[in-house]
Amino acid sequence: MMPSPLSINCSSFPISFALLICTLLFQSCKSNIDKDSQGIFKLLDPQQTNVTFSNNITESDSLNILDYLYFYNGAGVASADFNNDGLEDLYFISNQESNKFYLNTGGLKFKDITDKAVLKGSGNWKTGVTVVDINNDGFKDIYVSVVSGYKSLKGKNQLYINNGNLTFTDKAADYGLDFAGLSTQASFFDYDKDGDLDMFLLTHSVHSNDTYGDSTLRFKYNEIAGDHLFRNDNNYFTDVTKGSGIYAASIGYGLGITISDFNNDGWDDIYISNDFFEQDYYYINQQNGKFKEKLKEAFGHTSLFSMGSAAGDINLDGNMDMVSTDMLPSDMKMLKSTINDEPLDIYNLEVKAGFYYQNSRNSLQLNVANGQKFVDIGLYSGVAATDWTWSPLIQDFDMDGQKDLFFSNGIKKRLNDLDYLKYLGDGNVVNDFDKNKKFDRTKVEKMPDGRVANVFYRGDSALKFTDVSDQNDMKTLSASAGTVNVDLDNDGDLEIVTNNMNEPAYIYQNNRILEDTADHPSFITYSLKFNGANIDGIGTKLYMRTTAGKVDHQEIQTSTAFQSSQNNNLLFTFSKGDKPLAVLVVWPDNSYQTVKNLKLGRQKIAWNKAAISLAGKNISGIISEFIKGSSQFKYENVSSTMIAELKISQTPDFNYYSLLPHTYLKHTPAIA
Repeated sequence: MMPSPLSINCSSFPISFALLICTLLFQSCKSNIDKDSQGIFKLLDPQQTNVTFSNNITESDSLNILDYLYFYNGAGVASADFNNDGLEDLYFISNQESNKFYLNTGGLKFKDITDKAVLKGSGNWKTGVTVVDINNDGFKDIYVSVVSGYKSLKGKNQLYINNGNLTFTDKAADYGLDFAGLSTQASFFDYDKDGDLDMFLLTHSVHSNDTYGDSTLRFKYNEIAGDHLFRNDNNYFTDVTKGSGIYAASIGYGLGITISDFNNDGWDDIYISNDFFEQDYYYINQQNGKFKEKLKEAFGHTSLFSMGSAAGDINLDGNMDMVSTDMLPSDMKMLKSTINDEPLDIYNLEVKAGFYYQNSRNSLQLNVANGQKFVDIGLYSGVAATDWTWSPLIQDFDMDGQKDLFFSNGIKKRLNDLDYLKYLGDGNVVNDFDKNKKFDRTKVEKMPDGRVANVFYRGDSALKFTDVSDQNDMKTLSASAGTVNVDLDNDGDLEIVTNNMNEPAYIYQNNRILEDTADHPSFITYSLKFNGANIDGIGTKLYMRTTAGKVDHQEIQTSTAFQSSQNNNLLFTFSKGDKPLAVLVVWPDNSYQTVKNLKLGRQKIAWNKAAISLAGKNISGIISEFIKGSSQFKYENVSSTMIAELKISQTPDFNYYSLLPHTYLKHTPAIA
């Protein structure tokens, strides 16, 4: 048997050798500490960037948080090169006031040209924004979502066509996209593979008599609160929701939309994040113009108050994973003073009514079976509790070859505070409210502050994430909603931009790449050009294989995080000792090409008829062969072999013993 290191006689070693060992250990620890303490982000002063936009909201008798449950949700932000000068510009949505359009003039400085561009926006409550070249002229256009048809809210969604001279014209009606309803966010994609871009419109419900009932309500069509699928018919969009397999009901509280090819068959699928009791939707593209909802088959559970969402290949196995955000606090005092998960009896009642298993925490869903099965590793990875979270971003911000996570956080007022809810439930307060029937500012002022600092996690190869927010200038409390990651200064790394409520927007400068650094990261940034009616190649999938056997799956899509949209460039990074080997490009029409002898830095890939191969329905096989054997984590689905049925009591033991550390009803026989 090998002796324990502690049992070795230290007197047999020279003192100089012992000192050498101690010195090396100290330097090693010091190196780790320095790496952990070194931040890459710096929050820039608005006066330095000239981006002074603030999403200011004002309560009134006709519209306030007591009347409209999403009054504090915030709005989106978009990044794109609108004038094709090689610099990424910014467009911020304001819920109540004028939107703002900032032209990037270089050096992380911007110029407000909103008036010239005619991009103030219309409607008295605007939410999400999407960038898309809808007319295929080489200039990015803008689609703005508007809430109308509820209380005093009026207006229609707007499609601002880029005139090519930094002016825009709203032509939503000409395209059939002037929708009037409870819009949250739009996403453009070619779901039917006919060559042009279609649109999914995410909407949100409001509490009403139509939202109370069991899960069969999701089959009841609602024009303004239900989601919509629009097919592009020669540049006019036709609503084809009915018969498409898409739910369009009043119980869909849609806050997040993620388009991605989750099952690697070359066809875009859809994940919808729903707030409250209604479950999320996981639509698999059936390749015939229809979708099939398969959440219960693919996910063990989801977030409860699902908000923003994002897709990304967390473990670099070629399969697209995803994250959805919720509102579980990490602070113990806050956790105990707010409502989070529902009482167990209510939870069981909702499950019995046909709603799915949901927990109030962030979900980091690892794709372990080609889109057929996901495993939530949020608790294991340490990212389940980030408080009131809106936007998740999945990117390798520190460019070490592993994906990181950013979460935008905070709300103006904390609606779920237990003491405040007790105050509202007081008989005198209720009677006073019923008597006056008017907005009482004092009642809102008593609601606790809900602002929270944004959170940045550094990822590692073990799927663990370390909170390094403080080191990255993310200590300030804010109500940050819509968020994008974008290279604003053209140095190769990615900045982060957030749309904040009642304070100037944040721009976090990424200083990972410095001209004088000796630790220059290895990366490739791809921009793509397709053909036909989709020249930006929306829906293109890239699979990057490395010498270490990793495969990073990335896609070009039009919507991201929460109510936001970012540019179409894809950043691939490589850890030390790892190098790019080949990239498989799957174009929107499922033609494909493999590019080898890859060069680092900024690269362009253009669709070339001479370079592509036609796969037809065999594209899934092509993708599978490319990533075969590259998975770092292998799983086997053995659920079909579990034939024993275990009966569990349905009477909550917490009802009788409230101080139990956990329930004993589910302590069934273990399986080794």
